[in-house]
Amino acid sequence: MRDLFRKTCAAVLVLCALVCIIPYQVFAAGKTGWRQEGKAWDGLYDWRYYTTSTTYVTGWKKIGGKWYYFGSDGIMFRQHINYETYVSVEVIEGKKYAFNTSGQMLSSKWEGMPGGDTYFTSDGSMVDQGWNKISGKWYYFVKDSFGNIIKLCKDNCSRLYGKCNMFTYYYSDTFEYKGRAFRQNGDACEGWVQGVSNGYSDNKTHWYYFLQKGEAVTGWKKIGGTWYYFVPTQTSTSGLWFDRCEMVYDCRISIGGKTYIFGKGGQMLTGWQKAYGVWYYLSAGGEAVTGWKKISKKWYWFDITGSMAAGRTVRINGKDYKFNSSGVCTNP
Repeated sequence: MRDLFRKTCAAVLVLCALVCIIPYQVFAAGKTGWRQEGKAWDGLYDWRYYTTSTTYVTGWKKIGGKWYYFGSDGIMFRQHINYETYVSVEVIEGKKYAFNTSGQMLSSKWEGMPGGDTYFTSDGSMVDQGWNKISGKWYYFVKDSFGNIIKLCKDNCSRLYGKCNMFTYYYSDTFEYKGRAFRQNGDACEGWVQGVSNGYSDNKTHWYYFLQKGEAVTGWKKIGGTWYYFVPTQTSTSGLWFDRCEMVYDCRISIGGKTYIFGKGGQMLTGWQKAYGVWYYLSAGGEAVTGWKKISKKWYWFDITGSMAAGRTVRINGKDYKFNSSGVCTNP
């Protein structure tokens, strides 16, 4: 009987111990949310996120307003601590993403890569090749030798393509790619841009105008209600030299066989204008009038270049006409 009593008491004690121990074990194993899962090779802990006591998250999960990604084993993707200075990239469903050391997905952020800078968009994915508009500026992205998509800039243009030409002779702080102009850091030129004299003392300012994505304007362009002209090729006129795509200004120039005059600000002039000691009368379209022109009830005559006859006699169609110093014909 005594042996039976002792065995019974021992069984009761064991049962009591289990009753006390099991709830604690269930509580520890049943924790939901973040859980450390041991250290990784870089000395930082790996993490899983549990939705139940035994179920961990895989794939994408938004936690506390931040996006995380968990592998098929439930381990959170993150940036590992190592000797590299570049962000590590993970390929998820065919797109590239990056995460900080806390596992938070990077978004709307520039990051340095071995070949140059890349950008992670608002949804966290690395930008696509080609044109991308970021913070109001256009950039052109190409694939580098590491397979990453990086922005084209002056530093990597030569490395990628063997050479990197200046956009124009007087605009040395830009570079050209496929006919488009970019600033040194890779943003495409847009709007008015002042050229740099490139170390040459030409004593003049150089202005260019670009549409979106670095497309330089050539020919006529109306900007803010004013007409301007940008030479398509290098041009010398009135003792001035204009580079390709440059705005002409403070000069007289022949365009399409007609004479035009531009002010110091590059604006096309109209009406009476004096240039290089000669008077011209410019129509509303800017071109210099040629031949006879009645202005304010007075007759004037202009040669084929638009130069007004003044203080002399000119034979026109077999008849001599006299013009006073103001250019008015005295015997029309």
